[in-house]
Amino acid sequence: MEELYFTLLWIAVAIALIICLFRYLIVVPTELKKIRLILQDGRDIPKDPAKKFDYVE
Repeated sequence: MEELYFTLLWIAVAIALIICLFRYLIVVPTELKKIRLILQDGRDIPKDPAKKFDYVE
């Protein structure tokens, strides 16, 4: 019975790590793209005020 608990614990840890990895792979490139655009533009305000803050293409 103890082995079952360890197996379920390892499965839960593996699923949590996979979720964290996918979130990292999705969020970090988006943040880097925002930072790159801010550095290119020199500021976080678009030149055209009518434009929305839509960094993701």
